[in-house]
Amino acid sequence: MASKPTTIRAYHIEQESTLLSSGNECLLKLLREHLPETSAGDRRMRLSKQEDEEDFLSFYDTANSYLFGAVLNITPGSQVGEIQPEKFAQAMITTEELETMEGDDKSAKYKQCYYFALNASHLVTTLPGNAQISRLETYLNWLLRDKRDDAIFKLRSVITKDLAFNPSELREIVFLAPSAKRVGSPSKPQATEEKATFSVIWDNIGRRLGFTNDNMQELITQDAIQAELCVKFMRPRHLKSSEYERLIGYQLRNISDLGDVKIKVGKGKKQYIAGNEILREKTVQIELTRRNRLVEEQLKQEMERFLVELKKE
Repeated sequence: MASKPTTIRAYHIEQESTLLSSGNECLLKLLREHLPETSAGDRRMRLSKQEDEEDFLSFYDTANSYLFGAVLNITPGSQVGEIQPEKFAQAMITTEELETMEGDDKSAKYKQCYYFALNASHLVTTLPGNAQISRLETYLNWLLRDKRDDAIFKLRSVITKDLAFNPSELREIVFLAPSAKRVGSPSKPQATEEKATFSVIWDNIGRRLGFTNDNMQELITQDAIQAELCVKFMRPRHLKSSEYERLIGYQLRNISDLGDVKIKVGKGKKQYIAGNEILREKTVQIELTRRNRLVEEQLKQEMERFLVELKKE
């Protein structure tokens, strides 16, 4: 049977409010209490009022110490493999069912599927590295919006214990921007806030260097210019290593491409390490079905093992 390498990423579960007395366990506890009361349709979260794209928890499975689930991203459509409207009345929609469904113009087409598992203290997920964990964080908080009072659950990246340096030695985090060519030219308005910010940067840089718009445009066209943001840290003596680790975890958790982040450690050291080298993740071989889908039971057990490892660390 064919298999596929699958990367699982790890996160601490944290809670901003102390109103719920049972701490991080509340997320697992609340999900266990709330999910049996819902249908698949109740778990559909629209991503934007302007678009029809949605995320929803299609199915889940609970055990004594953890919960496992699959999140689908769906849009309206009419092709084989889509979800017919009446299916959302079910408690769950499995991936096996999706393979046999034939849709119509009222059906929803799923674009992406990822998995997660959580226990009382950690969450692990196959959410791709180019996607932000805030997407899952937002979904879980939305799902429990009527159950969690004023508590907000947050997911913080787990830092690997195999670091070649102590978190307290952190000196710089350098963010490499997308290439200017991909961002766009200074003379053209940009569609997003992120791109608009880069547009302003290139305009200012060009003026300070005495470049005309044409000169700047040529550099951009040739992909010959790049910007980076360097964040320097001057550690106060009272700040503990554990607080530095927390700082790094939050700093890196929502960067879509950690290969474009460099971290410098220690005084006078010139070596930088890539951001994705310090995060706790695990790559496992998961067998594929005849339809080239992950064998979910095997993935679930690998995620369970990972959660046990994290609990012991």
